[in-house]
Amino acid sequence: MKKIVLLLSILALVLIGCTQTQCDNTELEQIKAEYTQLEKFYNNYNKATINRLTGITERENAERNYQLWSLYYDDGYFTDAIPFCENAREYYSLSNKYHQTAIQYFENAKKLTNKDYTELIDAYIDFSSSSIDINWAMYEACEYFESAAYKYSQNKIESGHNELEKGNLKIAEHDGLIKQHNTYVARITVLEEEI
Repeated sequence: MKKIVLLLSILALVLIGCTQTQCDNTELEQIKAEYTQLEKFYNNYNKATINRLTGITERENAERNYQLWSLYYDDGYFTDAIPFCENAREYYSLSNKYHQTAIQYFENAKKLTNKDYTELIDAYIDFSSSSIDINWAMYEACEYFESAAYKYSQNKIESGHNELEKGNLKIAEHDGLIKQHNTYVARITVLEEEI
């Protein structure tokens, strides 16, 4: 990213220098076009990054609510546990919206860059796509857990067990998705160090 900022600065200086001295109009137009494309890339890349990081933050909020649900549920406070599942689902859904927006901006940035950033952008897209899958698995798990807590609070034990089992299947799905997600995180770390 430092390279992009440096390149934008250099192109701006060259552009200023060309306007103050004699530059061929073709050369000046080419520099303006390169500057404009780089600026568009930088804007899309920054918006994508902000949305990706906000998506991560919203998932962390969801995880905190899920953990609170678990504490209340484990202690047998089923009715008190329900709002934490509702909150968690809202945060998982919000996280997905931010990751979907990030993917759109990364796709736009990818069209405007050279090969140096394409692989990193692809890794960010994979990360956000994977985050969406993880969030949906947890969203659905929370739906089942909320339903289980409600049924237990109504003394509908067998129905509660059934909902709990469905939620646990979603947790197993989540756990499988996390393994793949971690490969994207590792790939991003390596690529960021290379750039």
